[in-house]
Amino acid sequence: MYYFLSVLALSLVMNLLITWFFELVVALTWGLRTWRALFIVALVNAATNPPVSALMVFLSFTTLGRSSLWLLLILEPLIVLIEGWIYQRALPQLARPYLFSLVANLASAVLGMLI
Repeated sequence: MYYFLSVLALSLVMNLLITWFFELVVALTWGLRTWRALFIVALVNAATNPPVSALMVFLSFTTLGRSSLWLLLILEPLIVLIEGWIYQRALPQLARPYLFSLVANLASAVLGMLI
């Protein structure tokens, strides 16, 4: 049990740090420059990334671990929609919040897997 919790904690922290890095780079590239806007991007990811990461780590310890890629492909579009909805309301100056969410999530997912 201790091993599982250690792996879970380390995985959550690393996934969130990697996600923050890539998604904040996308946010800066997208033109978000204020501390408030960048904080909202970080906060949104702090709310959405850990539950998905925890589920993926948990599944890797079960027989469903082999299908975790399929789960990610199912969950990721939902996360894109949720984050886009939040961005649309919290950052009215953000052009195309759903497209921003899609690009940011693709960048962090693909580049995160390459690390």
